[in-house]
Amino acid sequence: MLTACSSPNDPIMGYWTVQSRFYQGTYKIIPDGKGFSAAVVYYNDGTTVFDSSSNNQWYVFQQAVKKDSLYVDGISGASSKSSSGQAKTICLKLSSPDTLEVTSYHFKQPSKELWTRKNK
Repeated sequence: MLTACSSPNDPIMGYWTVQSRFYQGTYKIIPDGKGFSAAVVYYNDGTTVFDSSSNNQWYVFQQAVKKDSLYVDGISGASSKSSSGQAKTICLKLSSPDTLEVTSYHFKQPSKELWTRKNK
C-alpha cells in the first residue's frame, strides 16, 4: 500500500544527524504535501559548509512516500533532471524510534547511512 499523505505525528519527522567518514550533517524531515522532504540544517564535508541560517535551502531528498514500513521514491537532492525526469533514489527505514537507515543509489549502487534522531 502506497500512502502519499503524511501524518503530523509520523515517526520519521524531526531532526536527524549523520556522521560519516565523509561528512557531518543535520537534517529536518518535514511533510511536503506529496510525502516527506529532508531539509539540510547543517552540512560540512571539509570543503563545503552549509548552515540553514542563510537564505538558501538545500534538500537531501524530496517527496518520499510511505509504503508499508518504508519511505521510498524520494527524489535525491543530488540527482539532476534529465529528459526522463529526476531519479528516485532514496529509501528510508526506521530501524528504531531514534535510528533511520537511509539508502541512496548512485549509478545503481546502494550507499547506506545511519541517521540518529537529534532531540531539539
